[in-house]
Amino acid sequence: MNHRVHILIFSLIQAVVYCNAQAHASDDVLSLLKDLFEPDSRTNMVVVEQTNSSYTNLISNTNLFSRQEQQLLQEVVEKYNKLRTNAPPFGSVLVNLERTNGFWWGHYSYPKSDAREDIRFGDRLSKTVVASGRGYAAFVDGLGPDVTIAKFRCKDEDGYDVLLCPPDGNEPGTSPMFLVQIRGGIPDGLFIEIHGAHFHELVHFVHGRALGKWFIADPYGGRKVFEIKVQAPVDYFRYMTQEIKN
Repeated sequence: MNHRVHILIFSLIQAVVYCNAQAHASDDVLSLLKDLFEPDSRTNMVVVEQTNSSYTNLISNTNLFSRQEQQLLQEVVEKYNKLRTNAPPFGSVLVNLERTNGFWWGHYSYPKSDAREDIRFGDRLSKTVVASGRGYAAFVDGLGPDVTIAKFRCKDEDGYDVLLCPPDGNEPGTSPMFLVQIRGGIPDGLFIEIHGAHFHELVHFVHGRALGKWFIADPYGGRKVFEIKVQAPVDYFRYMTQEIKN
């Protein structure tokens, strides 16, 4: 048994690409969900193919994001695109730099607030030890050693994680970025995979579980956006980090 992290998300997105030319695309996505999730979870999911222009996968889409969420997305994209150029987080002061388990970690404070930030800089030559078990920690580790991980926290320990991935070979000039809102130490709020001005996947979390809106968009320029209406809490990261037999 090999730990195959992120493969399920990739499979879902590939299904959307395949479904672009299908007459009953929603049925195909639902069929895929049946293969990935246990019966108790998938019975609480309804797949809707959104063709209305209001469901475009722009991160600036006011129909999908509240004003507060739009502001957060704008700030995160601007801030962490600059981080890719080795610029320190805006408004921060480097407290110390240390090397742990083969990775460089930068620890920053924000003098104008009580916030802090810990950043693990990606290193493709380092070896990542994937967190045991299944869940969010295993998902983050499983993305690979060349992913930069930024953990921004306010005084109350709420904040967000940003995962900066290397350039996407399928989209020249684009480097994927994940944003995960954190409350109480677990995902709570937005989980979104950003590619430039668009998102490929958007999931809403409540207390560590997917609940409500889950959108998957065609990452290669198609117009289809699928909404999976999650009507009861689903342990998303548990499924996305399950072990799969070769």
